[in-house]
Amino acid sequence: MNASTTSMPSQDVRISGFLVYLILNLFGLTSNLFVLFVFFKFRKQLFKTAFTLIAVQLLISDLLTHLVQLYIAVPLTLHGTNIYGNTLFHYLPAFFDTVAYNGTLLFIFLISVNLFTMFLAKSVNHVFFSRPNVFL
Repeated sequence: MNASTTSMPSQDVRISGFLVYLILNLFGLTSNLFVLFVFFKFRKQLFKTAFTLIAVQLLISDLLTHLVQLYIAVPLTLHGTNIYGNTLFHYLPAFFDTVAYNGTLLFIFLISVNLFTMFLAKSVNHVFFSRPNVFL
């Protein structure tokens, strides 16, 4: 097959992919908004640990990822071609999607390290995740 000839997926495949992306993104967005509401409502009790602070940052990264996916992946899947072209309307949200995705990975790693040290190395947890060190 030449580089100049490409096969477009059928309309059924594009609509199926569109619906799957849309449902998963809306589910993720809704569940993240519920968690954000809980964090906001109980902020006085929850924001005493490093885990909660990292979890809120993870939540913000995940929300940004879902919003950008609703803007880029869902319409592009339905249309089948790049409807935004080579403009900032495509590249700027894609940049934020990359930053949010990498932020999500970083915060998941930090939560894993936090919980690992909390249960297996309490002195290391105190050094890295005590109150003054979390805000560095």
